[in-house]
Amino acid sequence: MLQRLWRCFIIYRYRVEVTHGNTVSEKLSVLLFSLKASFIAPKKILFYPDEPQSFHAIYKLLLFLGYTITSNPKDDYNLAVLWWLAFDGNPFAPENSFPTLLKIKRHGDTVLNFQGRDISKTLVNSTFKSIFGYSLSVDPRTYNGKCVMKLNWNALHEGQILQCPSKPLDGDVVYQRLVRNEVEDGLIEDMRVPIFSDKIPFVYLKYRTVDNRLVDRVHTAIKAIIAEVDDMLSDEEQENICRFARKMGLDYCEVDVLRDRDDGRIYIVDANNTPSGPPSPISNNDAKVAVARLAGAFEAAFKA
Repeated sequence: MLQRLWRCFIIYRYRVEVTHGNTVSEKLSVLLFSLKASFIAPKKILFYPDEPQSFHAIYKLLLFLGYTITSNPKDDYNLAVLWWLAFDGNPFAPENSFPTLLKIKRHGDTVLNFQGRDISKTLVNSTFKSIFGYSLSVDPRTYNGKCVMKLNWNALHEGQILQCPSKPLDGDVVYQRLVRNEVEDGLIEDMRVPIFSDKIPFVYLKYRTVDNRLVDRVHTAIKAIIAEVDDMLSDEEQENICRFARKMGLDYCEVDVLRDRDDGRIYIVDANNTPSGPPSPISNNDAKVAVARLAGAFEAAFKA
């Protein structure tokens, strides 16, 4: 009972903060929601083999929705998610998690991202080409111009711009065309696109200096804002991004999209199935708006 009361208080406090609930009626509404989520109709999400941490976007949106999180398959739960914390950048889910999740699927339960066990740059590149009909990959031996050499693994932000033709380097690396996504004031613009099934609730716009174009870290970020998806992507582009996610096996993810200033086309350069966020240095108000809208998209897509 004490644990549920504490959970109720945490949900209440977070929803009041996110929704700016200041009036008595607003706070009463949030209190009733928190009591229902904690005592009357509690919902729980299984993450396996790991649990999301407080810096992950899904941790925040589930707290807003009043859901609890578990990594114990023996618990009662409403929905399961394949989730592993590959802090070393390994893009391949550990195989020892598959038997447990396969048993869950055979039982008839939904396992989000079960088919999305590979988010390597190699698969991103090939999937992108199959959906969009043009390629991000280049052969450094024959390509003329600048390309980006990246590690095939994920979230390490270790890349190098090469002038091609160039001799390929040893190691597990990929070569992508250098997308010219420069905007005004010497900045580059990245689009971070959240996807829930076939729904894109909004787009983050992230800005860094040109010198830091390959280093997407807190200390290199200049600005991050929310933009409406229809303002940034055409209907066809939105449809193709969702098709890309489906073919990657990702029910929930965020993808990094760049628009080239020369040809006007978009390029998906990365896929993330354990996204953190909202991204820094987004304003406190925009971060709250993002969490509420992400929560709405999650509930509409998956109805846990």
